[in-house]
Amino acid sequence: MYGNATWNHTTFNNGSYIPFVYQVHLPGIDRQGRNFLIDLEVDPMKYPSPYGGNTLNGRFTFYDQPNTLSWFETDLELNDKVTWGNITESVVDNTGHIDRQYFPLYASIFSPTGQQVSHMWHQIN
Repeated sequence: MYGNATWNHTTFNNGSYIPFVYQVHLPGIDRQGRNFLIDLEVDPMKYPSPYGGNTLNGRFTFYDQPNTLSWFETDLELNDKVTWGNITESVVDNTGHIDRQYFPLYASIFSPTGQQVSHMWHQIN
């Protein structure tokens, strides 16, 4: 199952954003060649916390980029479904956190490939 992975803000019916609530769509293929699809609404129950608290205020050097911003969103409410092969299961959980970085330059500008595709990095744990 190929396709584009998306990470979008959830919106109210009038089109305005719901702060810190996301729709995540992650299609892929596992090592055995089976399709998978993760479709989740992700709703952190706590406000974003900056990396390093008041000491760093979320700013540090990462991938040779000073002033990279980093923050966590915790106590996730996860709702929707996961499909693996021909099995689809509902997901309702309250666990984990989002680790986010915003890079001043493209995230991989100093990598060997030098691909320049995004300033943002999101990771759900």
